[in-house]
Amino acid sequence: MNKILKKAREVFDIEAEGLLQVKEQLDDEFVRLVDTCVKVLDGGGKIVLSGVGKSGHIGKKIAST
Repeated sequence: MNKILKKAREVFDIEAEGLLQVKEQLDDEFVRLVDTCVKVLDGGGKIVLSGVGKSGHIGKKIAST
């Protein structure tokens, strides 16, 4: 198998496992977060995201979605 494809598949496996772990941790706190965000947005408010690194790109992606 091509070295690049092998590495790409390894990365996807790692990321997929990470998503599965996050999925298992979803609970009522997540539901509360989503409900709160919806109320804020429905009330004309804004949600501010902050972080270090790629947070700007992630924030733009969330906003466009």
